[in-house]
Amino acid sequence: MRRLIDAFKGPFGKIVAGLIAEGQSEPAVLQEFFYRWVSPRRTATLADLQRGKDAGELRSETEPELLNDAIFGAIYYRFLLRSGPLTRRFGEELVEHVIRGHRSGNTGSTV
Repeated sequence: MRRLIDAFKGPFGKIVAGLIAEGQSEPAVLQEFFYRWVSPRRTATLADLQRGKDAGELRSETEPELLNDAIFGAIYYRFLLRSGPLTRRFGEELVEHVIRGHRSGNTGSTV
């Protein structure tokens, strides 16, 4: 998450925004971007979340894909729509809020 936020603030961010924009009218561009850039990182993050679930750090009903999308969806939202500052602090607080309700031992609602 930190590396992604840092990358989005530099020249790479402009390239990514351009690819996503181009992908709206050229689906093959978006598909290739997802395949080469997003998918490997998504797979690694899902594996980390699944390990946390398997180790009992996250609740048994936790859905790693949903957690991943909640975190990275919010980052892409800020990045692409500039709805607020995209800072490391934002990323850290975002992860804390999203994960909080899924920690093992937490019996409170996750909604």
